[in-house]
Amino acid sequence: MRLEREEHMKYKITAGQTIYATYEIELEAKSFKAAHKKAMSIPASEWDSEHFENGDSLTIDHMMEVKDD
Repeated sequence: MRLEREEHMKYKITAGQTIYATYEIELEAKSFKAAHKKAMSIPASEWDSEHFENGDSLTIDHMMEVKDD
């Protein structure tokens, strides 16, 4: 009885997903407009809270066969 070896190819797959980041910060300012301006001058990395949400499902963008060296 001869067992056949199952051949498998190798593939490189690139996928993407839209992710939305939401940031929160509390600050003091003299007005709504001043608070907006102040908030926009602060880098997102310095904000207090960061939340990520998936905007859609994972989508395959590109596939290619990879040759063994």
